[in-house]
Amino acid sequence: MTAAAAPRVTAPPTSLRRFRPTAEAPVRLVCFPHAGGAATAYVPLAEALEPEVDTLAMQYPGRQDRRHEPCLDSVDALADAALEAVLGVADRPFALFGHSMGASVAFEVTHRLRREGRAPTALFVSGRTAPSCMRTDRVHLRGD
Repeated sequence: MTAAAAPRVTAPPTSLRRFRPTAEAPVRLVCFPHAGGAATAYVPLAEALEPEVDTLAMQYPGRQDRRHEPCLDSVDALADAALEAVLGVADRPFALFGHSMGASVAFEVTHRLRREGRAPTALFVSGRTAPSCMRTDRVHLRGD
């Protein structure tokens, strides 16, 4: 039995990671991990979408190979930091995807991109209600 190969990583000196280089893909997808998550969470998605989609994942400061950098303490700070990296790969149609806290970051990055006149083709989110929806549940206050 052969061990699975480690993901091939080609990382420019930015906060984006590309695990399956697909330079000829007509569209890009930039993914934002959940709180406490890392870019490697999107390796299976990158494998599933290649070669049609060039999938990149945001690596937040304080995570994995950026562990020496201080963590950012707000969604706004993460979105501000991500904006330049996303603009750097916006040379073809692109979409953003975020899960849980990453959905909030992707949402905020989308607002910043719109102000720059560079809105993504689509914004996909999961694991998070819309910012306009008020949650009335108190799950976080329940016991184990």
